[in-house]
Amino acid sequence: MRTRALLGEWKPDQPPHLTDTLTIARNTYASANGYKPVKAPSQIADALTGEFKGGGSFVATDGTARLIAGDGTDLYSVSGGIWTSLIGSLSVATFWQFAQFGDEVIAVNGTDPISVDLSANTAAALSGSPPTADLVAITGDFVVLGRTDGNVIEVSWSGQGNSAQWGGGGFSGSQPLYTGGKIMGLAGGESVLVLQRFGMTRMTFTGSQDNPFQFDTVSTNYGCAAEKSVAQAGDLVFCWSDRGFIQIQAGGISPIGSEKVDRTFRDTYSLTDMANMWSCVDPERTLVLWIMPGRVWCYNWALQKWTDWEIPATAAFASFSESTTLEELEALYGTVDDVPGTTDDPMWQGGDPRLTIVGFDGAFSVLGGSNLEATFGLPNLEPAQGHTARVRTARPLTDAIEGISLTLYYSARLGNFPTGVIYTELRDNGDMPVRVAGRYIRPELKIVAGTDWQYAQGVELIFEAGGRR
Repeated sequence: MRTRALLGEWKPDQPPHLTDTLTIARNTYASANGYKPVKAPSQIADALTGEFKGGGSFVATDGTARLIAGDGTDLYSVSGGIWTSLIGSLSVATFWQFAQFGDEVIAVNGTDPISVDLSANTAAALSGSPPTADLVAITGDFVVLGRTDGNVIEVSWSGQGNSAQWGGGGFSGSQPLYTGGKIMGLAGGESVLVLQRFGMTRMTFTGSQDNPFQFDTVSTNYGCAAEKSVAQAGDLVFCWSDRGFIQIQAGGISPIGSEKVDRTFRDTYSLTDMANMWSCVDPERTLVLWIMPGRVWCYNWALQKWTDWEIPATAAFASFSESTTLEELEALYGTVDDVPGTTDDPMWQGGDPRLTIVGFDGAFSVLGGSNLEATFGLPNLEPAQGHTARVRTARPLTDAIEGISLTLYYSARLGNFPTGVIYTELRDNGDMPVRVAGRYIRPELKIVAGTDWQYAQGVELIFEAGGRR
């Protein structure tokens, strides 16, 4: 007899019985009809001088791509893996946030906002005497700042189409939000979603000189409980709330981690640990990531499935490959004449989307190495339905043809501590010879690091039914 167990959703909050969910889904991400591998970090730049406090990547209208990052004393751009100081000595107590406004990037850090010229690769204090700010977002033709001049419930906005106009004129202004508590994050777009500690407010441009923005309550039941948990993909906004992970969009608020990962996440970390969280959206795939030191919690919003990654990372952000300068081309090829193609070829402009990881050592990497070790923990199976199952053959449902390890845990009762036997021999016909017997069988499939594979879907077991136990 044969039973097939497919790889379902990872739901560690649920018991591993009478379910088709996974107990482990590590170093992989959900795809249609299976899971795909996650690659190891491959370094692209050294660490900053100080501790990483934020980063982003932006493309100017002329196609120039810049990767920008900041620490506690300076703001930098990278070229050829080398960081260049943009502003000089600063004192940054919180963390950097960035938003692109035309060909400039507005960078805020709790003190005076900074303007980065993407084409010139220079930076200076933002003109127009803007307020100090912790948060920044863009809506239409406006720059919106949050927690301005030390007021944790206030938002301010620039003049229309003018990032250097503040404090009156051109529709510029400010507004304290007296309900909802401390502002935890801003998400821009057609309007600005203001995420607060105990609620959410949406600010929408009205066109009225007297009241340029309308403020509407989105929620009084959900708020943002960790300010670096906010991530945005178009009109989708994600964050960690007191009720778990949530997704916000025009249709409402969805609890995406309920009865899946919320309890496991909450039991794993303290409130103090939340200060170490970073979040971002993978620019190539429909994945939103919450990064805790050494562990990434990954959610595929298109498929509504979770996985987790164990990688030596403390932060991550969406980025683009940076542009290559003429000096760097000469260093690579000797002279400009030896450069393949032309120097204005789009391949040298950069702009390819990628996910940038900040490691334990502060170095910057992309996930471009060999495949990490992937692990899939299936739930308890009862192949013989009340009888002992004598399993003699297993068949991993994956295109990996080597580097496979299958552990079969077996027991007579659900409460027993199961015995596990590891099998690694994969025959040419795709079968693995095994030998276990138990009423409950729990497979754990591993594909070791460095193995070449593209998908994994499950495990088949061939068994004989024995007596009742």
